[in-house]
Amino acid sequence: NFSGGFNGFWDYWMEDAVLYAYQNNVIMTISVGNNNQSPVEYPARFSFYGTIPGFENGYSNVIAVSATDQNDLFSAYSNKGLEVSVSAPGGFGFPYDSDDIYSTTPNYPFSFEQLYGITQNYGYLAGTSFAAPVVAGIAALILSVNPSLTPVQVRDIIQQTADDKGAPGRDDYYGWGRVNAYQAVLLALAYSNKSINPQLLSTNS
Repeated sequence: NFSGGFNGFWDYWMEDAVLYAYQNNVIMTISVGNNNQSPVEYPARFSFYGTIPGFENGYSNVIAVSATDQNDLFSAYSNKGLEVSVSAPGGFGFPYDSDDIYSTTPNYPFSFEQLYGITQNYGYLAGTSFAAPVVAGIAALILSVNPSLTPVQVRDIIQQTADDKGAPGRDDYYGWGRVNAYQAVLLALAYSNKSINPQLLSTNS
């Protein structure tokens, strides 16, 4: 997981890191950014298969993750664009409260404590930085039941089993939809030829 990004900034070291992961069969879940803009930040932008200044082909091991709120709707702060693969819970946004993600925080004074009143040890926060790790967890669950899957297969499973949101099919806000861990694990099991009920599988493409 990479919960970070660079707005409009691209350099070779960043693509080198993504390429290194790709060459070593490592899947990357990356937050798209919290600026309510399009396109998404680098390195999440490397998920896109198309023509973007600086690169042409994208990387099939990258999953770009936007955020949804407590109502299962697109979070207003989340970036959007052609590069979004899927969405996941990231919270509603400021002010940070029970509408957001309850997360571990530092056990010592930190900047968000001073700026936003976030408590030490545990507190409420929001952002695509919280959505991307959800998808990383799903990828880990998928590989735990079927470790032979490649990064592109894991990405495809997560996209195929996401709950379609917004406009039918893929869109620039939710990508292929809000992730569904249960359906993703079921499909991974199906790929490993274990016995499951195929009617439980998502039909999202």
